[in-house]
Formats: sequence, structure tokens, C-alpha cells
Amino acid sequence: MARPLSRWRRSAPRDGAGGSSSLSRSAPPPDAATPPASTAGFVSPPANIHVLTSVLFGDRGLEAFNRLTLDDEFILHFYGVRQTFSKPAVQEHCERAPGGGSNGGFLHTVMWTVRGREMKATGIGRSKKDAKKEAVKSLLLQLGAVAAQEYEQMTRVIFNTLRGKLNAKQRVIPTSRPQHSFEWTFLMDGEMQVVEATGSGSHAAEAEIAAMQDMYIRVQELKEKAAIRRAVLNAEASKSRKQQQPQEHRSPIARPSQLSKHTAGEINMLHNTVTAQNQIKATETITEASEGHKCSLEWKWKSNDGRMHSHVIEAVGSTKAGARAQAAMQMMQAAGFIEHVEDKDRQAAMAVVALVENKKDLALYVESACRLIAETRGAVWRLFLPVVWRAAMAEGNRSLVNVLIDQLKMQAAPRSAVAVAAQGEAAGQGPSGVSTQEPVKSSYDAPKVMPPDLWETLLDECTVLTNCEFGQSVLHELGGLSLDSSWFPSTLAMRYFHNYRLMLALEWQAQVATNISDRRAFADLGEGKHVVLTRKAATFPVFSFSTFLREEERIFLRSVQFREDDIVLLRPADTHTFTEEESWQRCFVGVVTSVKGDFSDSMNVNIRVATAEVKKYPEVFTSNKFKLYYLTPAVTHDRMVQALRGLTMSKHPAGKSPPPYVFAPEIRYLLLHTSEPVAEKVSGRGPVPQLSDTDPQQYNPLHQLDELADGDSCKKQRVQSSLLQQVAMQARRQTPSSSRSSMEDSHEMLADGFRLPTGLPLNEAQRQATISAMTNRLTLVQGPPGTGKTHVACAIIDAWQRLNPTKKILAVADSNVAADNLMEGLSNRGIRSVRVGSGSESDLKEESIQDLPRYRDLLRMRDKNSGEARSLRMLLVREAVRKYSVIIATCVGSGHEMFDDVTFERVIIDECAQSIEPSNLIPLGHGCRSVVLIGDHKQLPPTIVSREASDGGLGVSLLERFVGSGIAPIHLLNEQRRMHPSIAHFPNMQFYQGKIFSRDVDDCNRPPVAGFLWPSPHSRVCLIDISSGLANMELSLGTSKYSLVEIDPILAILRSVLQCGTIRPSEIGILTPYDAQKARIRFALNDSFDKALSYQIDVDSVDGFQGKEKDLIIFSAVRSNPRGEIGFLKDARRLNVMLTRARRGLLVVGDQLSLWADTVNWRPWISWVGSQRSIIPVSRLNDYLEVPTYNFNPVSTSGPRVGATAGVSVGAVATTSGATALKSAYMPQGFQADFGSGGMSARGEDGRDAAPEPMHEEEEVPEDWEQHL
Repeated sequence: MARPLSRWRRSAPRDGAGGSSSLSRSAPPPDAATPPASTAGFVSPPANIHVLTSVLFGDRGLEAFNRLTLDDEFILHFYGVRQTFSKPAVQEHCERAPGGGSNGGFLHTVMWTVRGREMKATGIGRSKKDAKKEAVKSLLLQLGAVAAQEYEQMTRVIFNTLRGKLNAKQRVIPTSRPQHSFEWTFLMDGEMQVVEATGSGSHAAEAEIAAMQDMYIRVQELKEKAAIRRAVLNAEASKSRKQQQPQEHRSPIARPSQLSKHTAGEINMLHNTVTAQNQIKATETITEASEGHKCSLEWKWKSNDGRMHSHVIEAVGSTKAGARAQAAMQMMQAAGFIEHVEDKDRQAAMAVVALVENKKDLALYVESACRLIAETRGAVWRLFLPVVWRAAMAEGNRSLVNVLIDQLKMQAAPRSAVAVAAQGEAAGQGPSGVSTQEPVKSSYDAPKVMPPDLWETLLDECTVLTNCEFGQSVLHELGGLSLDSSWFPSTLAMRYFHNYRLMLALEWQAQVATNISDRRAFADLGEGKHVVLTRKAATFPVFSFSTFLREEERIFLRSVQFREDDIVLLRPADTHTFTEEESWQRCFVGVVTSVKGDFSDSMNVNIRVATAEVKKYPEVFTSNKFKLYYLTPAVTHDRMVQALRGLTMSKHPAGKSPPPYVFAPEIRYLLLHTSEPVAEKVSGRGPVPQLSDTDPQQYNPLHQLDELADGDSCKKQRVQSSLLQQVAMQARRQTPSSSRSSMEDSHEMLADGFRLPTGLPLNEAQRQATISAMTNRLTLVQGPPGTGKTHVACAIIDAWQRLNPTKKILAVADSNVAADNLMEGLSNRGIRSVRVGSGSESDLKEESIQDLPRYRDLLRMRDKNSGEARSLRMLLVREAVRKYSVIIATCVGSGHEMFDDVTFERVIIDECAQSIEPSNLIPLGHGCRSVVLIGDHKQLPPTIVSREASDGGLGVSLLERFVGSGIAPIHLLNEQRRMHPSIAHFPNMQFYQGKIFSRDVDDCNRPPVAGFLWPSPHSRVCLIDISSGLANMELSLGTSKYSLVEIDPILAILRSVLQCGTIRPSEIGILTPYDAQKARIRFALNDSFDKALSYQIDVDSVDGFQGKEKDLIIFSAVRSNPRGEIGFLKDARRLNVMLTRARRGLLVVGDQLSLWADTVNWRPWISWVGSQRSIIPVSRLNDYLEVPTYNFNPVSTSGPRVGATAGVSVGAVATTSGATALKSAYMPQGFQADFGSGGMSARGEDGRDAAPEPMHEEEEVPEDWEQHL
């Protein structure tokens, strides 16, 4: 019978700040065995423990907790914290103690040097670790009292360590300040414990620390009592076994386990992990049996409905460990955590692994693996396939990898008798003449599919190969494998996971490949883009390095925020061993596992090799010097994958923590069933159909065991059919968990004319969007440029907060810039919020923590350039997150661990059209029940590197998908207040069907920019056409483009408008579609103007400028060629963004004839500008400058032009010819251009368009390229 849930409180009063009392251990009963020291709670303190406690802590904190800090379990943790804060130079040495004194056999010496002061301490112990602990205690005495930040950090380390060991779930209990209370729920000896702790202090952080210490003391007392109880039970069990009759015969339950010692150990470790993660009480009783030992294993657990369940399994093994493992394995199989694997299959899998480890012929172990794939199922594949796959991928042998993939695909095909016979013959199971009427017998006639976790392992191996093309091609083939549907609640969930997980792998691989290519192409263009490391040790798969950092290396590491889990490229740099080409051939991708150092002087880093490619070159392990190139952080990819699993999977790999994301049934339904008719009702306030993939029970890891314990022999049928069939079959409907939500109440009030709970002024479109957010689960808001997307987002947040201040709101955007803009908008409107993330240290981000008590400590640390300032700031942000109801972050940043225990029922995603759907899953996975998506799918979509992932739909944002499905009405914000009406006119007509109105923008508040004489008095848009004399001058850098002839006109315009003085440099933006042109424009500005002035002028790509605005925008189109090829300038969304950034004036510098070739967007725009009499040839530019400085030097090119034979719009200028070659001061050394006509195809005589531009990826040079010019 299960023990009842106990709620344990300590009622005895405590002394000290948070209440403290001395703790003592009760003596065990006479018959009880003495509990082991590791579980006995408190040990006898050393003679100087009171002195040490007094010196280090004084009257700080709880005395009992301070004594625990110095016991053997945590003294080294404390030592590590002090080392982190003091940053000493450390030397340690351990040796046999002279004469092996009475206290032990080892002598440990530790010496610190801190700011010129040397401290030395020694310790003797029976083991090396004991000796070090004694030395550490002596050293700590010399260091003296701890600082407040050290003490707080020490408390958190010890507290979190204990919480992790117990797998305790924490719930904060609301209290009046300055108190802090919380509750832990955890299993101890199979009984559910609920422990409350309370602390008080002068401020919130101090109260929290006191509560942590209080909790630790309470739990230690529980552990001590449990140890005594276990000792008594063990003594009684031992006595009972001795009384058993030796001759008694017991019938075997099952044959003894044939598990190897190693396998049994792995299973028992997995069992411990599974029970701890799922709060299961496991009780084992082992007795002797005729064939060895019998283990009776009982699981007790609590289901979601609060009922206690239990299940018992008995198994026999030849040893105690074997019996335990056999019982644990059967129990985990019954619960659905693992699948059954026969002993012979396990041994066969280990044999294949041994072939790989012994470096046998590649073809041999691939053949053995294929045979085993044919003979077994996914549970066995998991034991050997990752090892074989890694070795085969490292060799880069496509034919053998294809053999493995084909074998896996064959298993998923319908297995007719003929197919089974054929496969049996191929696998060596029978002679070649097997009759088709009597196929080879097999226990696996049903199709066999891939476990999703194993499939992901194969995907991940492909993404980090330096042989990038090989990895990409294999990823494509892996997409054809079928997944095991039992891991998912429905077919829809499985398809969603399969599609997005494959696209994420393709995109991740493309990003890594692009970065590797860039590092190789630009590796030696300048210093400061890599770090030179010295190898300390290299034992596959881990390399250990150290280095003394140069100034440029320190700047580089800080700029990329170098940290654990980052992906890097390592290249051996011993020039006497490898040539340049050889070193690049031997480079490999790694994952940072640890970084020590604050990048001020030195750094120690450990890097785990990501693939087995490096094994092909054993000499790499002896190389002393390496160059480290930063590739990309892994956190973005990892969090999206975790959120994807949390949304779609009902089962997760045993022994691994489930994703920390929880999706409400209504949001899960909207994401997975978007195209179904019922979805439109669900997006409002309609009930959610009770389906398998919206049933929370399906995502309970113990639901299979619940059914088993309830005696349900037949599992509940999962509904796998279409939605219409599901709705027809199921009459029951489920509503949200709360029977009446504030959202429903607000709908009724608003329906009766209730005033919106926000004081912000709103126009009618903004008001309707805000009402929808208050009353519906899903609200879609389209905000064209300048229509107030940020304003309506702030209004929704304000209304939500006023309606229910206790519910937290999460507001996110795809980028740090967009998140900062949202934070600034809230701050300007007086709405308090907390900005979480790694963006710039702006004043706005400081506002949320300025009123916290320890903010003054942070300022003092910054004044002293203290390295602890960053840690303290993070602690203050955590405190602010708990205090305030509105949290601002990026989509990926909302996956930070500080949000794991926080529920955000209301989520708003700004600039949603710029983010990919998997990144939106992260904020939605915090229990969201109402979501608002704001963006403009008519502007630039998310940036996707992988062509294949883009074709698969990864570039389609969640907003665009929802708008296309019609799942909810789209609220179009239709009043723009940014642009002069003449600037807004064409985008409005071309992209928004004339639905946008200009409000409060006219000649008075948007006066013309002085310095440029606008051709038309009513138009603030002008095209400066270079086709007359400067045509066909585009150049290439790789597959990026640039045009030097467009730079001089831009400089002349800038000189004129700046000298007139009516516009500041900071209100000017220069845009271009290519980063190669961006680099040259920046170089030219620095060369032509004072640097202080030139850097105020924003130079950016169109993609990087979305969401920004300037008074004057100058656009450099770059493309100019006789074929009329303009690349991604054809993208309507890119054109829309470019045309809508300017408030007072827009100047486009480009080749009219090349742009005219795009009949969909550019040709209509040129026609419209021509109708405004606003096209001027570059040769006449000085006529339109108040300060004319442009020097026109025409350049000759020959050959017909696209548009020259077909006619152009009003204002277009025909091409001219000459014989002058281009020479420019802005062409760096090493770059050459061929201005001949070879290879150029012009429009044919019949007037048809020239052949399309070859399909290739238009790569961009690195953002910092201009620094190398």
C-alpha cells in the first residue's frame, strides 16, 4: 500500500536572520546498522571548524548552513567559488606523505598568488581528495572573510546541487516582502515529500538566500532520518534472510539474466535516472533463488489526477546486479521507456561496435551492420548504428553510406513474402535458391521504422562535417526515412516533427558550411578573427588548450560572446609540420565544453571533437599549435529543436530530461491542425476537439504505466485519421482548463461597449486589433511600414496588464534590435518591463533593475571593473523577472533556463514575419493560451541559408502560414505616419492595394531635404540613372556584387546635403542589397569625410535595415549588365522594405535599363517615377546639387542593352559608347575586373528576354569585410 503524501514543516523557532537552530543526529536503535557517512547528514566537525566558520562567515547567514558549507561534501565547491572571485594563480601538488603518518598517506600542497600576495597550505589525508580538503580548509583561513557576492554564489551552488540530486520541483509561494517562501516536492525512499522554507532579509535577494539555506537545513534533517530508517529496514531484511531454510525450493520465475556485467550496470544506471526524473519510488527486494537471485521491484508513483499507483515485477538473475537489471529492464519496458532487446541481438550489436573500434575494414562493418539491420528492429539499431554511421561519415564514402541508407529504407517498405525471402537471401539468412512460396522465416515481417531519437543522431552527424557537400547530400537522403509513429500522439504531429526537424538540420548544416567557407576564404585578411591556442592534451574526443590572449583576440572573443556549447573550427597551425593546404585539409569542427578565464589575460578551453573525421589524420593529435575560428552558437538551434520535441512528441528517450516546454491544448491544436475548418473557431473562443494530440495525458511519460496499473489490458486507441473523421467519431469536447477565463469575461464587457483597459490613443484599426487580443486565443496583426506596429503592441500589453496584473506577459521579437525597440516603446509609454537577453547594455535595459536594493553594488563593481559585475547583473535580472509581469526577450532568449518554472499565458510576438516558425515555438511553449502575432508578410521573410530548407517552407513564417490558411482574420493597420505621402504612394498601390492612408505627414512636418534640388516639387523620390555612360559596371566578389561607379554620385550628394546643414549625419541611411557594396561604401565614406562624421551615417544592407527609418535614404542598386539580370533585387518584399525606410526623401542610384528588365515591380516603379518627372541622368547630377562636386567620367562598354531595343519609360536615357577604362581609388589591391563582353548574352534580335541568370546562391562577404580593405 502506498504511503500517503507527507507535508513536512518544522515548527521549532530559529535564531539568527532567517531563523537557525543547531542540528544533531539521533542515535540509531541498537539493532540498526550504522548508516554510511555519505548519507548520514552531519559528520563530526574538525577541531577548528568553529574557528573556520567564525573567520569566514562571521554572523552572516544561518550558522547550521555555514557549518554544512565546510563539511566534506561541499568544501571543494566553496573553494571553487572563492577561486572564481579571487582569480588567483594556483599551483597544486600531491605526493605520498613522508612516513605515512597516522592521519593518512597523502600530502597535498596548494599555493595561491593573489595581487602579489602568496599563500600556501598543506593537508594530509588517507586519499588524495581527503588531503586536498584539509589543505583547502587551511588556505581558506588565510583568505579570511568572504564577500557578500561570494557568499550568495556559494549558497546558490550548494542549493542547486541538492535540488538537482533530488530532482525537486520548486514552487514559489507568494508572501509579503521582504520575505521569500517556496516549496519543494520530491521523492525520498519512495515517499513524496513536500517541504516549505521561508527566509527574510532587508531586500528580496537576501530573503531568497535565507530561504535557500533554510530549505537546505530542513532537507538535510530529512535525509538523516531516512538514513536511519533505511539502516533499520536493512537490518531486519538481513535477519529475515538468515532465518530462511536453506533446503527450501523455489520455482524459477524466469531463466537467469544473461546480461553482461557492463550491460547490467548501464541498465541499473538508466533505471535510477528514469525513476528520479519521473518521481517514482522504486523499492527492490532481493532474495536467493535456485538459479541465482530474485529481485522483486515495485514502482509507486502519483498520476496527474492525484491518485497513487503501484506495479510490481519479479525477475531472476545469476547475480544481484543481474537480477536488479533484469527487473529494471522489464519494468521500463512495461512503462514504455525502453523496448525489449534479446540477449543475442545485444551481443551481435556489440560485435559490430567492436569491428569499428578495432578499425576493421569499412566495408566489413557496414556489411555486418546491414545484416543486423535486416535481422532486428530499431531498439537494437540504437546500440550499434550511431557508431557505424559516425565512422562511415568520417570516411566520406558515399557508396557505403548509401548502402546503409538503402538498407534502412528497405525495412520500412511493405514486407511481402517475396520481399522477406529476397532480404533473407541478401542478408545471408538462406541459400540463393529459396522458393518464393516458402520465404525465409522472420519474426519481423511487419515494416520496421526508425526511432526518432536515432534518426536525429544520424542527422546531427551530417551537420558538422567539414566535408560540407557530402553532409548536405546525405541529409537529403535521410529525409526519406520513415519514423516510428509510437513516439507521437498523432500522424499530424509526426509529420510536423519530421518536416521541421529535417529543415532545421539542413539550415544548421548550411550555416556551418557557409561559416567554414568564409573562414577559409578570409582567414588571413587580418588579425583578430581567430585565436591561436597551445595544446595541453589531446585524447579523442577532447582537446585541451591554453593561451595568453593578445588585445585583438580579447576583443574578438568578447564580441562573439564566446561560451560553452559554441561551435568552432580548429586548424593545426604548426607551420613546420603542415603546409597551408594540408592544415586546412586537417581542420575539424568542435564543440566548446568548458571555458575558464574572463578574456582579460589568459584562457583555458576544452573542445570536444564533433565528428570522427580527425581520426584520419593521427598527426593532428601531436600538433602543438591550433587556430580557433568561431563558427556559430549552438543555443539557437538546440532550443528550437527542444521546443519542436515538446510540441510533437509524447515519448522521449529514456534517461534524457524531457523538453522544458509545455504547450496548452488550444495552442497545440492551432499549430498542428491549422488547415482544418474547426481551427477558425478554436482561434476565437471555441472549444478544442478532444484529440490524441491535444490530450495532455498523451504527454505524460507514465500514461502507459497508468493504464497497466489500472488493469487496462488494451491500450486506448490513438486517433490517427483526419480531423473530420476525428470530429465525427468523438462527440466530447474539451474547453480550456479554467472554466471561465479573464479573456472570456473581457469579451462580454467589450461586447457591451466596455472601454478598453488602456489609456493609449488608438485609431480604429489599432483598437480592433487590441479588442481581438483581449477576446481571442489568436490575433493576427499586419503592420505595413510606419503604421504603428510597436504602438499597438504596447497597447495590447498595457490592456492585458491592467485587466489581470497577476498573469505574466511575454513579449518577444526575432532580433535583439527589435526586442530593444519594443522595450523602448514600452518605456516611452510608461509601461514597466524587464528586458532579458544578451543585447547591448543600454540605459533602457537598466531601468528594470535600478530600483532593486543591490543595484548600487552593481554600480560600484562596474566602477572598479570587477569581473563579478556580470554575475551580479544576471542575479538582479532574475530577481526582476520574478518581480515584474511584463518580460521582453528575443524568441530564442525566451528559452533561457530562468523561464523554466514560469508560465506566460499571454504571449506577443513582434516582427513575426521575420522569424521562422520553430523559433516561435519557444515562447509559445511556456503555457501560452493567448497569442498575438504582429508583423508584415509583405516585407522581408526570415533569412534562410539552405536552398533546400527554403524550398521546404522553413522561410514561411508562422504569421504568413496562419494568414494563408484563413485561421483567423487579419487586422490591417491602415494609417501610416512615417513617410511623406509621395514616398508612400507607390508601395501602397503596388503592395497593399491602396488600403493605406497617410496621416499627419505633409510638407510642413516632412520638409524636403536641402542640398538636393528635387526635380518635381511634389515628389520626394528620385532615380539617378547611371545607364548613360556608366552602364555594365557591376563587379563580382565570389557571388556577391558591387559597383564602384555608383559610389561617387553618392559621395557628391552627401557633400551637398551635409554642407547645407538642415539634416544631421545620423538621419541619413545608405542602403544596398550586397554586403560587398556595403563594404566599399563604408571605405569611401571613411576616406572622404571625417571619421567622427562618417560613422554617424548608417550604411547597411536592405535586409539588415528592416524596422529602421531615416530622414534621407540613398539606395545603391549595384546591378548593371547587358543581360538585365538583377538577382534578388527582383524580390518584391526586398523592394518594399527599401522604398519605405525614408521619411523625407528617397534617392535611388542605379542602372535604369537593367532594373527595367524586372517587369513585375521595378518596371512599374520606374514608370511611376518617370511620370513624376523624377529621373535624372548621372551626367546632369551637378544640376540638382546646391553644392556641385560630382566629376562625371563616362565609361565605354559595347553590346546591346536590355531595354535599348524594346523601349523604356518616361525619363529613361539610352546607352552611350566610348573608350575609357575605369580606374577608381576605391578598388583595393588584389581585385581585378574584366570589362570585356565575353560571356555576356544580350537580348536577341527578336526582342525576347535573354537567358535567365544561372541559379546560384548569392553569398555575402562577412559583415566586417571592410576592416580588411
